[in-house]
Amino acid sequence: MPAGGPKGLISESSGMARALHCPALMATTFSLNEFSRRCVVVAPLLATACSFELGDSTVGERGAVRFEYSGWSCLFGCDMKRPLLAGTEQTISVDGIRADDAGVRAVSTDPSVAKFTVDRSCGCEQSNENGTTYMSSKETSCPPDFRLVCENAITVRAVAPGEAGLELRSSDGALIDRTTVRVASAASVTLHGDDGAEIGDSMSMKQGDNVLVSARIVDAQGRELLADKGVTWTIEGGAVESGWCLLCDSDSTQLRAVAPGNATVGMHASGAETSFVVHVGP
Repeated sequence: MPAGGPKGLISESSGMARALHCPALMATTFSLNEFSRRCVVVAPLLATACSFELGDSTVGERGAVRFEYSGWSCLFGCDMKRPLLAGTEQTISVDGIRADDAGVRAVSTDPSVAKFTVDRSCGCEQSNENGTTYMSSKETSCPPDFRLVCENAITVRAVAPGEAGLELRSSDGALIDRTTVRVASAASVTLHGDDGAEIGDSMSMKQGDNVLVSARIVDAQGRELLADKGVTWTIEGGAVESGWCLLCDSDSTQLRAVAPGNATVGMHASGAETSFVVHVGP
């Protein structure tokens, strides 16, 4: 969601406002007051359904831009110290002086470790005594009484273990700010159910039941790895099927027991694979 108001030095309030990423809960047009209520209501559900960090971010080396991982795995923002799983993708939100200018480029100091692309989005915003209304727009102009606001986000493709500098540069090549992206390989992966308990080799369900399965992927140092995009799930057998999960990233999946019998559920990512058997009773 593009942030309203004039751009300036980064602040705690602007960082928190842009950390609230609830895109699946937003209509095309919404009130910020309503948006805030929706995020507050859904927070307890998210705490048990999907892993996320609350409001962490990293100020760049020049102090001009605040960087944070976003997406469902970091709904309220994760700081840049969190490592990414090699072979996956993650989104970085940026906030600060010139961070949302047109023509901004994201340059990697080591493309063999991580590659970056800038994704720009724009919309129309109107503020009045009832709050702020935002409409997504693919146009470069807005209706009367609305103003065009744009923001940049950075897509990270984690290529291989290591560290790569992320340099945010203006259209003329000047350095705006810089941070570091860390990428690691998976050393182990465990799968967990709704209650957080590890599933192990098998689990039992009754026909009609639903369960959310989440993967915890860690590196050799025991650090949990972010994997917003790039993890896939497979199901062999007709006893369960994949259900719709509104609030999850790719390292979580919703299972629905549809018929008595057995099924094998597998999780697949770069260097991280595991599976378990589901026994479904009537």
